[in-house]
Amino acid sequence: MTRTDRSGGMPNYVPLALRQERPDDRPDARAKEIRTLQERFAALNDWINAQGGAWLTSVPGEPHVRMECLPWSPVPERLGDLGYHLRPDGDGERILPIAIVERFGRAADGTLVPITVGSTLPAVHEVAHAGIVGVRRYSFLL
Repeated sequence: MTRTDRSGGMPNYVPLALRQERPDDRPDARAKEIRTLQERFAALNDWINAQGGAWLTSVPGEPHVRMECLPWSPVPERLGDLGYHLRPDGDGERILPIAIVERFGRAADGTLVPITVGSTLPAVHEVAHAGIVGVRRYSFLL
């Protein structure tokens, strides 16, 4: 009879007293590392959201972080100042709920008219619309 397993007849069971585990190999050590990464990701995400104009798009707990930001956002420069090594990862688009803002003034007859460049009418009404904006993408290690 030919053996089909790769154990070569050796038992797979090793008594607990004879195991030589390194602390890094324990499943709870990996879980702790993931929790730590998730906590760091959450703190970084809160900070980036407070800055405005940037979003983390990667999965919490992953060491490789992806970020999208508006072209005028200071977040990439500030992250560089904090010691993160950002690598440009191309450009893309994102739909924002208030990307387009229209301002209206009131004409002499009381109707709303769009305010144009050079107009002296005061803005009395604003309407925000969703729109597509260009973003820059970056990746870095957490």
